[in-house]
Amino acid sequence: MAKEKKELTKAIIEGAFKEYKELRKKPNARALSWEHCISQFAAAFANPKKSASDEKTVDLLSLHLGFYLASWGMERNSKLMDFDYKIHAPFVRVLLGYSDLFRKDLADFRDPKAMERFTEMHKAVEKHCSQFSEAKSYNASDILVSKIILGTLGIAPAYDRNVKKTVKKYGISSGTFSPTAFKELAHYFTENCADITERMTNEMQKLCPHYTRAKVIDGILWILGRDA
Repeated sequence: MAKEKKELTKAIIEGAFKEYKELRKKPNARALSWEHCISQFAAAFANPKKSASDEKTVDLLSLHLGFYLASWGMERNSKLMDFDYKIHAPFVRVLLGYSDLFRKDLADFRDPKAMERFTEMHKAVEKHCSQFSEAKSYNASDILVSKIILGTLGIAPAYDRNVKKTVKKYGISSGTFSPTAFKELAHYFTENCADITERMTNEMQKLCPHYTRAKVIDGILWILGRDA
């Protein structure tokens, strides 16, 4: 018999959000590495063509992306540990071509054209990640692909172990990261939790203007999975 899905109530969301804020308040908390990374990409997306052609900008973005990924365990848990941060430079130039997706709200992805762009970008990230393995049949891990998308565009939660556990527990989406699962997650939080997550996003934007609902939801899902 399949397990009955639990309800993700406002009280549960409030409690997890409170815990996330406490983690972020710690001096030099690793949660801040996302803020540093997304802030650099925000500046670059203001003029993406100029940023993509400037070596210093691309190098700085690659460095921030590399450190952000390392601070969340991606160097340790993937083949990234075999490369220096400059491996991201060609991909950074590709990613700057998706400035139209930067900081889009989850509700925006109800638009088929936005989802088409998301799917295209998702494939580009997967292609970048595929170079970190010599296996011909290598599939980029959900966590690495989604961490990159969260850290650079801020539009999707990072599907690590904790987040996967939570989305399955509450019947939000499948436990894998794909355009289909992302669409399910966007629909769930738009239909069920739009007001509360929008308020929380506005609160976090006072601390860092680049917070999105996806990032706030990422923190909530991560806390809930960690505490489960």
